[in-house]
Amino acid sequence: WRMGAACLLAAVISIIAMFSMMGGKNAKILAEYQAALDRISKAGTEYVRGIPVVKIFQQTVYSFKAFQQAIEDYSNKSEYYQAKVCRVPQSINLAFTEGAFVFLVPAALFLAPGALAGDDFAGFVTNFAFYAVFSAIISTALAKIMFAASGIMLAGTALGRIDQVMGAPELNVPAHPKTPQNSRVEFEDVSF
Repeated sequence: WRMGAACLLAAVISIIAMFSMMGGKNAKILAEYQAALDRISKAGTEYVRGIPVVKIFQQTVYSFKAFQQAIEDYSNKSEYYQAKVCRVPQSINLAFTEGAFVFLVPAALFLAPGALAGDDFAGFVTNFAFYAVFSAIISTALAKIMFAASGIMLAGTALGRIDQVMGAPELNVPAHPKTPQNSRVEFEDVSF
């Protein structure tokens, strides 16, 4: 149990580091980062769809101010998030998940003399082998948990957007609906 506790200690420290990156006051920063990522995706799509217009009228990317602003906003958010929010917790996370074996070796060295004296060295070696493999699996399991948590956050954001659309008021059916007189379309006060 002592070797298991040593391995789980690394996992607990790693989970605390992950929560410090994504929870509490950093959850708001992460939400802003995700919103900036969404804006750059939408503005990029709008820009790509507008490329024929850019080619015809010989415009540049700077004519698409929303796209340029979305790029700059995303750049600032991602740079701030990785430099100020993630650097230390992610370093701690990786150090403890990838180095879980480091906790196991001192525990094994501490327990080895007792195992030798108690004639249970074979059981000790078996336990050590199991926890050595277990400590290697911890990093994979925690990475999967982190990706799953990220997916849950993205799904929550998407559901929030769907709720906004579904919560929009319905348009009233006019009491006296009008039908078009012909198939003619007129533009008034339109400029490019």
